[in-house]
Amino acid sequence: MNNFQFVFSVLVAFLIGVVSTLVVGYYFLKSKLTEAKKQVESVDKEQIKNMLSAMGKKPSEEQVARIVAATENMKTKSPKEKKKKSSKSKKKIK
Repeated sequence: MNNFQFVFSVLVAFLIGVVSTLVVGYYFLKSKLTEAKKQVESVDKEQIKNMLSAMGKKPSEEQVARIVAATENMKTKSPKEKKKKSSKSKKKIK
C-alpha cells in the first residue's frame, strides 16, 4: 500500500508540473507574439505604389489611400469582430 501511495504522489506531482509548465508557456508565448506583432512595420504609401507599379498599374493617390486604410482597418479588428461581421452579412437564401 505504501508503494501505491508513492507512485500516486509522483504521478500527481508530474501532472501538476506538466500543467503548470503549459500554462506558463502559453502566456509567455502569447506575450512574445503580441510584442512581435507590434514591432512589425505597417505598409506605407511608397511600398504600395511600388507594388502596384510592379503589377503594371499606374497607382492614383485615391487607390493608395484606400489600400492603406484597408490594411490599417484589418490590423485594428480582432478575429472575433471579423466573425461577427461575416455572420451578420450572410443572407439566407430560400
